[in-house]
Amino acid sequence: LEPLQGHRGADLYSIVFPDEDSIEGFMQGLLARRREWLQAVLDRSRLYRAVIAAELEERELPRELQYLPALESGFQPKAVSPKGATGLWQLMGNTAAPFGLRMDMWIDERRDFFRATEAALSKLKDGHRQFGSWEMSLAAYNAGAGRMARIAKEQGTTNYWTLRARGALPRETAAFVPQFAALSRILDQPGRHGLEVSWE
Repeated sequence: LEPLQGHRGADLYSIVFPDEDSIEGFMQGLLARRREWLQAVLDRSRLYRAVIAAELEERELPRELQYLPALESGFQPKAVSPKGATGLWQLMGNTAAPFGLRMDMWIDERRDFFRATEAALSKLKDGHRQFGSWEMSLAAYNAGAGRMARIAKEQGTTNYWTLRARGALPRETAAFVPQFAALSRILDQPGRHGLEVSWE
């Protein structure tokens, strides 16, 4: 596995999030009320993190994206949301199909870790290409690229934090990016936040 950041030294990130109170608030809330869940997610992530990290490196994408399944499914490949999003990456049928995933009465490749990972990372890369930032790419992953494009056009900006401050985003999307930032920081530095790191 790619080494997690240690207890000392500077924090090293590929995605530089601004100093937002919302990120710190989500971090404190998770550590205060959901520590057992965080530990379970960290433990489950060991099965998948190396493969995702290798795919990210090959595609020259930010390493923090390996923690997106923590927010989407808690690293549970059989997860299904009430809206029908499926798999580790919680892909919807209409967003998975353009990336070549097979979904029929015999098979649903959203449950295939390798195929779903390829599709999810392609979707994130497309979002970054379209909007120019990883915050907006993540927002588009959550709300849909078409919806985010309409919001950006109406508001005259593609700055996620500006859209959030204006109250222009759907409630779930307004929370999605700071939640991701909080989770990725905690899981990338588990020892600093009192989680147990397995050395198996």
